[in-house]
Amino acid sequence: MLESAGFVAQFFSTAADFLAGFDPQQAGCIVMDVRLPDMNGLELQKILNTRKVRTPIIMVSGFADVPMAVQAVQAGAIDFIPKPLDLEKFVGQVKAAVARDASLRGDAAHDQVIANRLATLSRREQDVLERLVAGRSAKQVAAELGISSKTIDNHRAKILQKMEVETTVELVHMILSRPQPR
Repeated sequence: MLESAGFVAQFFSTAADFLAGFDPQQAGCIVMDVRLPDMNGLELQKILNTRKVRTPIIMVSGFADVPMAVQAVQAGAIDFIPKPLDLEKFVGQVKAAVARDASLRGDAAHDQVIANRLATLSRREQDVLERLVAGRSAKQVAAELGISSKTIDNHRAKILQKMEVETTVELVHMILSRPQPR
């Protein structure tokens, strides 16, 4: 059914086969049944979480109950679908999961590019950047760091170049749009 909807699907008979053949770098989503021959889907989901797999999971079950669905979603499943499947709705849910995965992968790649650029900044450039992002003027930054405004302008120019942006506004937007550590 998924292949007829344009998806490339891989099928695994057991959780062990899945774990042996699954490539977390492969974009897409995981559709798994709660009942598997060698372990249940919730146990498999726990293993994937331990391995820090971020591929969206859709859990399906013919024997679903509310606590089981809650447990799957709390563990990170993006959907819990009871059988029998509404095929049209199911294909839509898979499309949404694949789109979510693509978005997350794109965001992660973009964040990595920014992190790589930030890593090229000298300690002094990082000090200047931190203050610029906080909204301080070049004069204020110069006073705080005990250096001239001209030197701040030079640092700002190097920062813009290394971060591959044209203006301080773009720079601030780039930095503030990154996920913040918890």
